[in-house]
Amino acid sequence: MNVGSLPRRQRAIGMWLPTAHYHCPEEAAAASVMIVPGQGAAGTAMTNLRERGLDTIIREHARSKPYMGICLGFQLLYDYSEEDGGQECLGILPGRVVKIPDTPGLKIPQMGWNQLHVKHDAKGFFTGLSDPIYAYFANSYVVTPANDAHTCTETTYGIPFASSVQTDTIFACQFHPEKSSTVGLGLLQRFLDLHH
Repeated sequence: MNVGSLPRRQRAIGMWLPTAHYHCPEEAAAASVMIVPGQGAAGTAMTNLRERGLDTIIREHARSKPYMGICLGFQLLYDYSEEDGGQECLGILPGRVVKIPDTPGLKIPQMGWNQLHVKHDAKGFFTGLSDPIYAYFANSYVVTPANDAHTCTETTYGIPFASSVQTDTIFACQFHPEKSSTVGLGLLQRFLDLHH
């Protein structure tokens, strides 16, 4: 996800949050709400976060204050990723990030629209949406949570995987809400309404 596209989507729903950039840990530490988009690879991302002390800031924030993770910002929440030869990640939620298995006829990365199947939605992120619900994906790796109770939606692409999760403080998704039309804008709106 291009970091610049999220503020545009926030403006589209009439909400604006000040943006703290990764090079300013003090601003990130002071944030009341944290939205972590992401593109790229787990190894580079974790190196950059550790070098700036942001790994600790994100861990502390996500355990006590509202956090939204998108794509890589979702995957990094877990213990370990197979990407880049294997990476220890933030370890905020238990589970692993695994490569989508090679399957005849299946293109990797997954690029395009896929269906969300709602499993647990205690905070009502998907309330009012009628099946089928589709969102836009761009990924080669997927999350396999150790705690299925965190799984908000599930999607299948070669294998079933958690396409979004929620806890008391976290909503995170593999798909890109900023590219997912009214469904995605509605999710951003719901998250900001709950926490702003």
